[in-house]
Amino acid sequence: MLIATITALAILFGGGTFETFFIDDLRKGVKEYVVEDERKDEILDDLKRSKKMIKSFNKERKAQFKEFKKLNSSRATGSDELTGFFEKSMTTRGEYQHRLIDERLTVSAKITPDEWAAIIENSGHATDKRMKKAQKKLDKAEAKGKLPFDKTQETIAESVADTGIQQLLQGRLDAMLRSFEKLGSELSAANVNESALLVDRDISRDQMLRVAEQMNEVRLAVFRHLVDFHMAVKENTDAAEWDKVMKQFNKDISLTAH
Repeated sequence: MLIATITALAILFGGGTFETFFIDDLRKGVKEYVVEDERKDEILDDLKRSKKMIKSFNKERKAQFKEFKKLNSSRATGSDELTGFFEKSMTTRGEYQHRLIDERLTVSAKITPDEWAAIIENSGHATDKRMKKAQKKLDKAEAKGKLPFDKTQETIAESVADTGIQQLLQGRLDAMLRSFEKLGSELSAANVNESALLVDRDISRDQMLRVAEQMNEVRLAVFRHLVDFHMAVKENTDAAEWDKVMKQFNKDISLTAH
């Protein structure tokens, strides 16, 4: 659960290059395995353009995260305001996904089947290394007792006077964490070692859009749980309890997402 939760939050709010072409070390693979220099340079130019697009999107995501924390910190923020924020975020993501899918199709069309196979094999090794490195880091955090939102759970238990309300808030938090886990698991599985579809050189635009749409549906579920938790704390705590719980929650989500 730990790696899936952190993966999900990194995708929702953090930086990184997840959901580029779902191919680790693609640029390195192109440099090493594309035979013709002129075609190789053309593909590398395409990837350079894609990298700028990704950088711009990640910058916007970080700005959105700041806006989310501001909204989430305010007791005056209602469900409509948070829902509107998430809908706007999903619209931006959808536009980005369409552009990036077009970039992937442009790149893959310029790579021969044999070159593509070699690139994918190399990417598989890179994916293994990335996952092992991430797991090692998370194992250390778990060994130290640093699990996602543990401090939020502790704050609810220590700061909310009514035990029934404690159970309610813990239940909403648990539901939210399960939605993080589901999204993180799907995103983690979107790699060259686990998805035959995503490594298909001839994957169609419609097929890639369906993959993106499926992930976006899970994302929307995560956003709904974030709204539910916010509203549950707002409607069932006093001002002092709210301040303590949401301050710790926003701190936890900041640490986990980055």
